[in-house]
Amino acid sequence: MVGPMSSGIVDVHTHYTPPGMIEGFIEKGDEPYWQFLTTPDGRNQTEQGFVTAERMVEDMDAAGVAQAWLQAGYRQSGPGSREANDTVLGLAERFPGRIVPFVGINPAEGDAAIAELDRCVDRGARGVGELNPYAQSCTLDGPEMHRLAEACAERGLPMTLHMSEEVGRFYFGKSTPRLGEYYEFALRHPGLKLILAHWGGGLFFFEIMPLVRAQLSHVSYDTAASPLLYPSGQVFPVALQCAGPEKILYGSDYPLRIVRGQTEASFDPFLAEIAALQLPESAAAAILQGNAARLLDPANPPRSPEPGLSPRLAEEVAASRRLAERLDLPLDPFASVRLVAERYPATRPVFERYGIPYLNSPVPVWEPIIQSAAARNIPLAALDGLMEELDRAIGSEPAP
Repeated sequence: MVGPMSSGIVDVHTHYTPPGMIEGFIEKGDEPYWQFLTTPDGRNQTEQGFVTAERMVEDMDAAGVAQAWLQAGYRQSGPGSREANDTVLGLAERFPGRIVPFVGINPAEGDAAIAELDRCVDRGARGVGELNPYAQSCTLDGPEMHRLAEACAERGLPMTLHMSEEVGRFYFGKSTPRLGEYYEFALRHPGLKLILAHWGGGLFFFEIMPLVRAQLSHVSYDTAASPLLYPSGQVFPVALQCAGPEKILYGSDYPLRIVRGQTEASFDPFLAEIAALQLPESAAAAILQGNAARLLDPANPPRSPEPGLSPRLAEEVAASRRLAERLDLPLDPFASVRLVAERYPATRPVFERYGIPYLNSPVPVWEPIIQSAAARNIPLAALDGLMEELDRAIGSEPAP
């Protein structure tokens, strides 16, 4: 399908969504967000497909996909995470060399999260993902996420984070953290092999700035679900110019139906779009295979800024990473408001009295109640009660 690389394609972003998954979520009631994401709804149609493991491997064979990184996903409950992890680890054992297990860890579980990470590593986990702090009761700048990132870096494990673009239409699974929050998270963990899913929500566009490209040298971007968001003929050339072929990873989000007119789960339609671009052979080899192999090797460290970086730019990179060190007393007036409020909670009332915001958690205009509730682990079965309370509250107010 894609020329000389077809025998060695690596898809770094797939999921296991077997038939009966939704019914299992409804029965257990502990994963409202995944239930919400995967349940068909005519008002905001999901393109989710449901296939068995055998069908997935058959589709891989048909499309020339040699290896699929299977993401356990961002479950909300501890039991749900462990069940999903055991599933992907079991599939990796069942299909050795074909399935690479990425395990889902909920950072909000604290010590239990690190224990689950090590349990999974002992069973053969090769990475962590796809994580989504928005749906897992934690924040990108919180201690739980930083602790897990450090643990992954120490173990040489890549971490995949779900990301969404801040503009455009609403769709199921579009999450709220701002691009700047992911950027700051990446800066704080230069030793982490960080993969930002879905083209990093467009963060790669900013790598056309030399400083940002140097700062994000350890970051890669996967193409999962790309045709649902960007025309392939335009986004790939732009990404090659802004970020470079060494930072792009082919991912499909299989079994999601991502190409217009696609009626069933398949790797072929998106790979056909990529083949039609006639990318330079070296770029295609990197995107479809080489970059993934480099990231998966625990002995291979994260990419560092290019050796030819100018001394001035190198100092800018270093200075930007020293920001968190400028929080000792007495405070430097150039210190970050947000980081000061995080380290010294007693400063928050002071900021509030002066009207200085210190939290970066806006609610986008497109976020619906149903998704916001599901992301906060409110069962979908309780949604009617929530809506009734909202209706009563509105009804008790005087007419405007």
